[in-house]
Amino acid sequence: MLQGWIGGFCGGVPCLERKGMARRWCFLLVGLLLGLGLGRPAVAQRAEVEYAKGIVAYDQRDYLTARDHFRTVVALEPAHADGWFYLGLTQLRLGEAAAAVEALEKVRQLAPAKRYVHHPLGVAYFQARRYREALAQFEAAARFDPKKASTQFYLGYTHYLLRHYRQALPFFERARDLDPALAPAAHYYRGLVLFALEDDAAAQEAFAAVREAAPESLLAQNAERYLEALRRRARQQRLLQVEGVVSFQHDDNVILEPNEIEIARQADQRMVFAALGRLLPLRRPPWRLGIEYALFQSKHFRLEDFDIQQHRGRLFARRKGSRLTLEASAEYAFSLLAGERFFGAFSVQPQATLWQSRQLFATFGARFRLSDFFIDLPPEQDPKVRDRDGWTVRGGVDQYVTFLQQRAYLRLGYAFEASRTEGSDWEYDSHQVALGLHLPLWGGVVLDAEGAFARRDYLHVNSFDADPLAILTAADRRARQDDRFTAAVTLTRELGRYFVLSVAYAHTSNLSNLAFFDYRRNIVTVALTGRY
Repeated sequence: MLQGWIGGFCGGVPCLERKGMARRWCFLLVGLLLGLGLGRPAVAQRAEVEYAKGIVAYDQRDYLTARDHFRTVVALEPAHADGWFYLGLTQLRLGEAAAAVEALEKVRQLAPAKRYVHHPLGVAYFQARRYREALAQFEAAARFDPKKASTQFYLGYTHYLLRHYRQALPFFERARDLDPALAPAAHYYRGLVLFALEDDAAAQEAFAAVREAAPESLLAQNAERYLEALRRRARQQRLLQVEGVVSFQHDDNVILEPNEIEIARQADQRMVFAALGRLLPLRRPPWRLGIEYALFQSKHFRLEDFDIQQHRGRLFARRKGSRLTLEASAEYAFSLLAGERFFGAFSVQPQATLWQSRQLFATFGARFRLSDFFIDLPPEQDPKVRDRDGWTVRGGVDQYVTFLQQRAYLRLGYAFEASRTEGSDWEYDSHQVALGLHLPLWGGVVLDAEGAFARRDYLHVNSFDADPLAILTAADRRARQDDRFTAAVTLTRELGRYFVLSVAYAHTSNLSNLAFFDYRRNIVTVALTGRY
């Protein structure tokens, strides 16, 4: 066939895809052979004319016209392998990845010997986000031409997106060595791999190499962001870490939690102080083992009976894998209310994080807590219905969708919680759904927005009365049901290397079938955090 003659003249590769080929001689040969006709049927001759026109349009980067010509070619001659090949290349140029896959797979069926099809077919699968199929094609392309730098680069990139981090590294290094023009991109993606592996020193070298090789490029700008992230993470890798927060809050309805045991129905302001110290004796990837202590203290301007002081000790461990990260923690928290012992709890919490793809990951978590309330009940109260000591178990899943190069995410979560106590008033089952958004804005400002709905069904008839001396009405003598809506918006900005300023607004609407537990609450917070 005519295209076979042209292919032979071009060394077995379509002439426009062979580097250094004098294309005008190919076109001259095409015109000569078409003029002679070679006694071929009219349909075949028309197909060759369309093919030559498509080649010319492709070479001139008129891809829409080229696509029309190549479509005509394969419609006239369905076995025209080169027509299918160039149709696939043209569709790749136009961003029609799924159609390009179909066309280039047709080439493999018609002409298995045309092994140069593996690389563009891999690119088509890659653009269609079918990374495993892309990987197979790039591996075949590398066997056909092991010195093709772009194939090596795509092999590394595909392994990276599949989270095969250690397999990706040598391919980026080969691409960089084979083609210096690919060095900035190869350094950048090698840095991303090393960042994911938490090999921070090597990642810093790779990102610095991007900045040096192409200082004005978008890659260099992105590399600078990762260098800043590495500087922040360096603080997290210290043996000893400390953090302190001081904040001012306005609360338009002060409430004592958990379980809203007391609702002030009054507004007040408070200062909140918090401090955290963390020791990491083991912090070499993939392991992380640490212990921390946290202190929390709120001081109200007027409602001093609602002042809370909490001490919390926590032991935690983590093992990070390429796709699965496992964590576990155990903690004990002890709280004082207005200077008196109020609440103590011991909790254990396992969690797993699974990366489903480059953009998707999910966390699965559970928590078991034993609670002990120290404040004695009034003598007239029946401990069988008023004792809050007991246990709570919670399990849930959060699905994350990342974007903006994983600097932003959307979150959708569901959790179930069950509480069983020694007093029937506080036993409940709860279902919660939640939405969240984390989004970098401009000027270093980051937005966090969250919203949730929780339905809490208490399991027994209520015995609680707003006034211990009052008589429960008929409306009070029923099982409590709460629908809780919460929403929060926080804006944060780093101030240098060690401080973070944040402004937050939080709203709660608790809609209960018992009037005493029905309330609205709004809190505005301004906080300054220092970290070292």
